[in-house]
Amino acid sequence: MEQGREEVLDRPGVEGAGRQAPGRAKGQQEKAFDSAIFSAGKGKVIGPVKTQFGYYVFKVDSISKASQQTQQQAHDTILNIIRSKQEQDALNKFVADYQEALHKEDELREGLRHLELQERA
Repeated sequence: MEQGREEVLDRPGVEGAGRQAPGRAKGQQEKAFDSAIFSAGKGKVIGPVKTQFGYYVFKVDSISKASQQTQQQAHDTILNIIRSKQEQDALNKFVADYQEALHKEDELREGLRHLELQERA
């Protein structure tokens, strides 16, 4: 699988004109756009290509082979995701516990005020 990089040609008055788009992996765009990107040669201006989002004119700046993480890199990435989720879960629990404690404190204050009002009456 190859990855291409396209660039919208510089045309004044066209939204997004001249902006460089990120590399694309084959199979991640609409079929017509995907076919146009991956059949284009390096340095070729292609388009217009019609998609559901409008028309595109682009130039492929570079073509590179797709890469895959090593098993160790995937292992490290998965561990980081798990740690991050655990940290987020702990933070969510802390916030929920804190909110519950504040709610109980508010209820206690309201109960005390109610008792004070009964004693004064």
